[in-house]
Amino acid sequence: MGYCRAVYNLSKQFFAILARSAKLPRDLFRRLSLGRVSLARLLHYPPAPAMSTARGVAAHTDFAAMTLLWQDAVGGLQIFHPKTQSRIDVVPIPGTYVVNLGGRMRLKTGGMY
Repeated sequence: MGYCRAVYNLSKQFFAILARSAKLPRDLFRRLSLGRVSLARLLHYPPAPAMSTARGVAAHTDFAAMTLLWQDAVGGLQIFHPKTQSRIDVVPIPGTYVVNLGGRMRLKTGGMY
């Protein structure tokens, strides 16, 4: 629970930074972090053999405002580059987070994020 609280507080700091960088009111995202809107899931996907047909979670767009993904040495995350229509491996940097902004953030910022 301590870890969940720490990540929740980290997300509130990111929300404030994003609002400031977009020149929006600092508390614009405050409602996104009130109550039980936060979901913590501890997921681990075991390494799979490299195969051209191997798939993890199907390609998708996150609907949430923000996802914080703790990195380890395993990797496997990819992002889709719309201009080149290709997938790019996200090289994991152990001990860091990937910050993924989803559909709700796009709506709240008018597409800036």
